[in-house]
Amino acid sequence: MVAGRRMLAACVAVPLSVLLAGCGTTTKPPPPIQLSLSGPADGGQVTARSVLVSGSVSPAGATVLVAGHSVPVTGGSFQTRVSLAPGQNIVDVLAGASAARTAMTAVRVFRQVNMSVPTLSGQTIGAATSALRSRGLTARIVDNEPFYGFLLPGSPAVCNTSPGAGQSVAPGTVVTVNVSKTC
Repeated sequence: MVAGRRMLAACVAVPLSVLLAGCGTTTKPPPPIQLSLSGPADGGQVTARSVLVSGSVSPAGATVLVAGHSVPVTGGSFQTRVSLAPGQNIVDVLAGASAARTAMTAVRVFRQVNMSVPTLSGQTIGAATSALRSRGLTARIVDNEPFYGFLLPGSPAVCNTSPGAGQSVAPGTVVTVNVSKTC
């Protein structure tokens, strides 16, 4: 029975001594890098083909990557221009330095691509509606026919639009199409 207790004591003492041997030696994790963006705003919407990404980092000697490209850091500040694709873009910013934990952030930027309102004067209602729809625009037909218009020969045609031909508008814009036989 005594031999069994010694065996049990040895089985408990060895793992306990290994566990206690690690006590007292704590390694602090490296300090994190401080990374902040001053622009662009997350969730922002732009019409430009690129956006200026800028911010600050501490320690000032940290390396910064914006969208996977190295960016110079001067006095703890950085900035670079990033090209945007049409629609939603995610721009990631990563900062690292020796003896420090890396920091990362990202911003979402939506690039809206505007359309030009086509010239529709003289077209039929169907052709005008089709031309607007093919550009991602919506037609709102307004019949400006005078009260005696039913006596006039022919079909109504586009007189003008609002916004006017050539104006830049966002996709989905409603274009008022004024039609009449008497433009």
